[in-house]
Amino acid sequence: MGVRVADPVRPGDRMRVELHNSDGATSHHIEAEVAWSAGQRAGLRWLHLTPEQERWICYRLAPTPLRWEVVALLAICTLDMLTTLWWLYTGAATEANPLLRPFAEAGLGPFVLAKLATFVPALAAAEWYSRLRPELVVPLLRHGFTAYVCIYGLLVLPQIF
Repeated sequence: MGVRVADPVRPGDRMRVELHNSDGATSHHIEAEVAWSAGQRAGLRWLHLTPEQERWICYRLAPTPLRWEVVALLAICTLDMLTTLWWLYTGAATEANPLLRPFAEAGLGPFVLAKLATFVPALAAAEWYSRLRPELVVPLLRHGFTAYVCIYGLLVLPQIF
């Protein structure tokens, strides 16, 4: 793990590092040895990790799958796009959103690109930021999903049935 150090260090130096969880609720004091150094940067090697510390570090540093909230929103947005495409193709409906209507009238490609541009960047940003501030982002994602399903159910489904 690479870190910034206030004072110069040399390979072989030992230090006690305190790592904090992003929510600030948990932290671990871990003994480390300097593996390399360059100016104010150093690479650390963990020493004498307990199984709990090893799990804690692996969980936080390992690549993680997408949050289920992001996957759920991605699924409902994609379903909305696909059903809209089907209804446009069959002539059963026209695009109700005035911002997306010109793209729908321009054809399949422009509509798909415009529709994806309305939700993919936002979901990517939410996924990234949820790793930094889960206490803020995760409830917003859940409320967003609930609102999307409710609005879809109240405004779109009655037009079909």
